[in-house]
Amino acid sequence: MGERERRASQIGEMAREAYAKHDVLTEEGPGMWTIRRKDSGNFLTRIVAIYPHLICVGDGPTAVFYGGDPGEPLGMVRWVADGSDSYMTEKLYIGIGGRGGEWSARLDQACMVEDIQDYICRCEDDDPDLEHFNWALHQARDNEDLQGARDTIFCNVTDGFDYSPGEVTSERVYYAREACRALLRLIDAKAGA
Repeated sequence: MGERERRASQIGEMAREAYAKHDVLTEEGPGMWTIRRKDSGNFLTRIVAIYPHLICVGDGPTAVFYGGDPGEPLGMVRWVADGSDSYMTEKLYIGIGGRGGEWSARLDQACMVEDIQDYICRCEDDDPDLEHFNWALHQARDNEDLQGARDTIFCNVTDGFDYSPGEVTSERVYYAREACRALLRLIDAKAGA
């Protein structure tokens, strides 16, 4: 398992644990719910679905997604609950007005080093980009200058580098996804009661 997968698994598990014991659902109005634990105020979360935005706000990281099902608010909740990391990262980025940064994705040193090392392993000895990747690896690993390493790659690499090295999905995606899953679980439990 690579660093990116290890990190995704770790953050995903923390988010699942944060919402696993939610057992109180309050319907605040059309497309507005609050979920919480009866025995604790931890991770009290309000979910608001007003097309084209779904907002998760409360004790967890705030997330604003753009898109989803225009038909009904619960369709938007399912859309976030079932969305892939990369797709939901894109929709989070759009939902916050394209500000990006820590909101939609962030740079991770271990992932950056792993990504650059992977690319170096695939380079031929005479590859003109090899020098730039070695310098970027030094920046990321030794200087902890992740933005500098990214800039080195994007400004100098001539071969189509098709992803953002070191970029990982924001915790906001994982926590919002689990909040939406908890909401759906509570709605299903209420309907079955």
